[in-house]
Amino acid sequence: MPVYCYFCQACGSPTEIFRASAAAGAPRGVQCERCGKHATRDYQREVGVRSHAEMGELVSVAAGVMPEQAHEANRQAAALGLDVRFNRNGDAVFKNRHAKLKALKHMRLHDKDEVRG
Repeated sequence: MPVYCYFCQACGSPTEIFRASAAAGAPRGVQCERCGKHATRDYQREVGVRSHAEMGELVSVAAGVMPEQAHEANRQAAALGLDVRFNRNGDAVFKNRHAKLKALKHMRLHDKDEVRG
């Protein structure tokens, strides 16, 4: 299921839209969920481009939280002893693959790349 990411220039809020099929294509004319203004597509978030500070780490938008929830999510992850942090955008940043799988299990999420048929 494709995830399309958008960013509002007016208020800085990210918006994600899930589609059941890639055939439907990216939505057009997306409005910000927070302020209602036009949101532009954010290709960097879609492909998971990482900053130099995050190189070697695994960044996941799908396992993330809303930006205003990042502080609490970091507190809870630390209390559980998980090697994950949530950046200012709310994206989950995992220390490595093992840490990612462990944290996803606690979150009751599955990594589709790890599923073996």
